[in-house]
Amino acid sequence: MTYRWLWSCLIAGGLLLTGCADDNKESFEEPVQEQGSPLELRAVTRTSGATQIGSADCPNIKVYLTSETELLQAGYFRYTVGSGWTSDLSVKEERQYYLYGYMPEDIEGTTVTYAAPGGKYSDGINLSFPGLPAITEQDISVVVGVQRVDGVSTETPIVTEGSFSYLSGIWGKNYVNLLMGHIYAGLELNFKIDADYASVRSIHLKTVTLSTDYGKVDATVQLRSGKGIEQAVFTKVSGSSASAPITMLSAESAETVLDDRHTNTPLKLSKLAYCFPSIFAAEGANLSITTTYDVYDRTKNKNLGERTSTNKLRITASAINPGQKKTVIITVQPTYLYVLSDGDLDNPGTTVVIN
Repeated sequence: MTYRWLWSCLIAGGLLLTGCADDNKESFEEPVQEQGSPLELRAVTRTSGATQIGSADCPNIKVYLTSETELLQAGYFRYTVGSGWTSDLSVKEERQYYLYGYMPEDIEGTTVTYAAPGGKYSDGINLSFPGLPAITEQDISVVVGVQRVDGVSTETPIVTEGSFSYLSGIWGKNYVNLLMGHIYAGLELNFKIDADYASVRSIHLKTVTLSTDYGKVDATVQLRSGKGIEQAVFTKVSGSSASAPITMLSAESAETVLDDRHTNTPLKLSKLAYCFPSIFAAEGANLSITTTYDVYDRTKNKNLGERTSTNKLRITASAINPGQKKTVIITVQPTYLYVLSDGDLDNPGTTVVIN
């Protein structure tokens, strides 16, 4: 009897212990992790005023998402025709972030590095672009302002330059507008023809090339809260070869004709080139524009032959700054006029003047 009673107590006690162990297990289960909310791009605007909203013309954008002191994610906003903007970035709900970046994401010939000034991304970021060409076809820009919005809207974005703070919202309500600032200056080429010359001749542009004797440049862009681009420092890479020429108009393009329509209204080339104006102004580097064209006798519709003209372009520090565009007007005019076109076969009789 005593044995059976003790055995019953042991079994009951075991059941009680088992029950307690199960209760303990449930009370210490891992909490469910908070899911990230997609960070989606709504609009991209530029400090120069141009707006690109969901456009294939807007390059892909590299983005750094940080806390006050740490880089949390490095990702992209990418545009695909038919799908629009996509992102591989996410944010936790109602958290404080700081957002920086640049475009295009694939800058030829350079690997971008970054650093927080004084260890605090809340104050800004330093972006370094080693080995950039002094002239280029790529319009390199950096994020100079961000704005959180709840969703897609047709309203014009209003982004404050120097605002990098991003306070996330609830899930599915995390869109961003970006303001981009150029680090290069733009060059636009316009062509005119002398009025007297246009009465007897027309000019058929064939190729236009921009070149320089300057090498590559290390660029460091200092972005600061409340300011945007505080400073951009450009240093020539010692021993680097001259930057590759840029073809502004190619032989494969349809010939562009200068005639009496372009004596007062210039013919504008649609392609832009980009340069660092400060290095050309400070160090006396040369920019050259080489133009190849045919001269036609308008009265006989006769091609008088091909001409090539190379002209130096001087840039002063006050003439153009990063983010600005300089329009260069090139005027084709005669050194003298012929009554008959036959003489033009022996002497071109034309010059190109840069205004």
